[in-house]
Amino acid sequence: MIKILQYSGVFGAILIISGALKFYFYYKQFNISVLRFFDLQEILTLFMDNVLAFLGAMLVSTFFILHFHENIKADISNEKIKAGSILIEQWGLILKYIVVVTTFVFVYKFVAINVTYKDALLLTLLGVIMFTIVPLLYILVVRKFGGIVETESLKTTDTLFYDGYIFIYSLIFICYSIATGFNEAYKVKNKRYYKGVSIEFKDSTAISGDGDTCFLGVSKNYIYLYDFKTNTGIVHSIDNVKAIAFPKPNSHEKVKE
Repeated sequence: MIKILQYSGVFGAILIISGALKFYFYYKQFNISVLRFFDLQEILTLFMDNVLAFLGAMLVSTFFILHFHENIKADISNEKIKAGSILIEQWGLILKYIVVVTTFVFVYKFVAINVTYKDALLLTLLGVIMFTIVPLLYILVVRKFGGIVETESLKTTDTLFYDGYIFIYSLIFICYSIATGFNEAYKVKNKRYYKGVSIEFKDSTAISGDGDTCFLGVSKNYIYLYDFKTNTGIVHSIDNVKAIAFPKPNSHEKVKE
């Protein structure tokens, strides 16, 4: 029970840190120091789409890492066996599944709307990390912090496994969050990702989204814009906004009215 509470606390802290870093690096590309406009609840709410994507990838790799864990209990305690050798042997067993997942990612890129090559490459990189870096780090972490684990002591090995698993995925989640922040900023700057999003203010002024000023995001109290001409980030109070309309196929959606 104590372990569950500890893991829950770590997971909650990692969510907040990762979300804050993602938004910090995203808005920093547009010269906006966004963290002073956000509260913790908003970070978690707006960050949830990235959390779900990461958890999906983590779930897929969990099947591998559990299989990996069961198969290397005897080898991991033997420091004469190199970590790379263990990884290569186990990795070869699931090579066909990795090929299928990678193929799916690039097929999805050609089918889905607004998915760039950078998105596909980021997902592929995430998959490579899940299937190679994670188990490799797992071996090194258990050996470094757990010492030599007796083969017969499966309970000790399992405890080290879960601790190492949480530790490694926490680090990867933080790196993934930072990468998504830069990737989304790239799509807005170079692909005009939010082109067509129109904003109507209460003073009767409006932004079409097709000009020099584009929509970046919205939170509970603020809306964030970017002026391509002056390379300036703009923050407006949401109270000054009458409506925000998204282009088709989401033109019927209103963020505020």
